[in-house]
Amino acid sequence: MFCRKEGWSHQGTRASMLFVLSILLLLASGCAAVRISPAALKASTVRTNEAVADLRRWQEAVYLCNLFLNSTNRKTLPPGQLRLTDDGMEFTTANSTLPIRIRCSDWGDVLVWYGMAAQERSDGFVVGGTGGHNRLLDNSFLKHPNGPAMGNAEIASLTLHELTHTYYRCGTVSFEKGVMYYLEAVFLFRYRNHSMERLPFQTSAEFMEFLNSLARRAAAK
Repeated sequence: MFCRKEGWSHQGTRASMLFVLSILLLLASGCAAVRISPAALKASTVRTNEAVADLRRWQEAVYLCNLFLNSTNRKTLPPGQLRLTDDGMEFTTANSTLPIRIRCSDWGDVLVWYGMAAQERSDGFVVGGTGGHNRLLDNSFLKHPNGPAMGNAEIASLTLHELTHTYYRCGTVSFEKGVMYYLEAVFLFRYRNHSMERLPFQTSAEFMEFLNSLARRAAAK
């Protein structure tokens, strides 16, 4: 799970109970979802310039991810390569290829309301709407709440965090693990110190150090 608002899990009993209620309601009603993909952005017939810009930042983010994955900063994830596909992304290692699909869903809207941007699944992650009326363009993978565009480094950071969840199958990647995740998060008030967030946050810290090293090299020139 990728969070933009610090301390979401420390908002008290009322917030915890509202979160549990939201989970139960969504489990009961199901989730409508829109696939966020390069093919869909290319085919968009509305806000076409914005869709082109979103896809370009996504491509730049994947490039940054691969620079990181091939750097000495990468320690938690295995050596591999991330690439865009028509329906999302895929992460290829020496032994496997893992699809990374992104969906903007009703459940993602709940996550955004609680200050989060994404949540892992077995084949990628879900995101939520960010205030507009077009889930393909107005979602927390590509935009900040209320519209500003996510930068390529921010998209890369989110992607690597969720990729770590999916690759190591830690977090809400199955019904059983999802129940375990929320029991720990809600009743023990854990987020950054959550047992299923340890590896993803290691990757996040490694990527931040990688970005800092790029900035130091650029400043030295």
